[in-house]
Amino acid sequence: MNKKMLGIITVVAVLLVSAAAYLYMPIMAQPGDANDPLVTRRYVDDRISQLEDEIAVLRHLLTGIPPGGTLPGTGGATPGAGLGAADMDALFAEVMLYFELMYGEMLRAAAGVTPFDALHVPAGTTMVFERGAEFILRTGQGRVVAGPNGIVDATAGRDVGNGEELSRNHLMMVPATDGRGVTFTTDVWIMIRGGYQIVG
Repeated sequence: MNKKMLGIITVVAVLLVSAAAYLYMPIMAQPGDANDPLVTRRYVDDRISQLEDEIAVLRHLLTGIPPGGTLPGTGGATPGAGLGAADMDALFAEVMLYFELMYGEMLRAAAGVTPFDALHVPAGTTMVFERGAEFILRTGQGRVVAGPNGIVDATAGRDVGNGEELSRNHLMMVPATDGRGVTFTTDVWIMIRGGYQIVG
């Protein structure tokens, strides 16, 4: 990475840290603190929206892409900072990775998003999921038990139907509480978030 890109990353990182500290200081304060009036869900949502706007502005400054715009070189805005489209994409990815590492957990907590739990499940077990459950098969094998619409493979962008084998490291989402689940044919480790029952 050249010095110019490193300098831009440093400046953007400082801006992100400042924005996050400003937006989330009231959330991190102790209840009853003079700096912390009672925080409502709407207040948190507004703060998250402001932070997303800040990220969009930073992306525009780095890439020349207006919010909702296209990549430079494809009919979109003129690239900024004298960098090519590939360099700007890589730079933005690095900045977002830094932001995720530094503030991802705080953002998810503020938004009420629960983390995934790691779970070991023995072979022959069938798990039935509730609506909104998400899981990722990390090791082993399992087959979907579902009606005609299956379970959503968000990574591949398709439905996984009854009897189909799960792909490892794909994010799976359950759209309804109607008996959809997975029978594991080997011992597995899965990461799971949301409701489920072990039925066999």
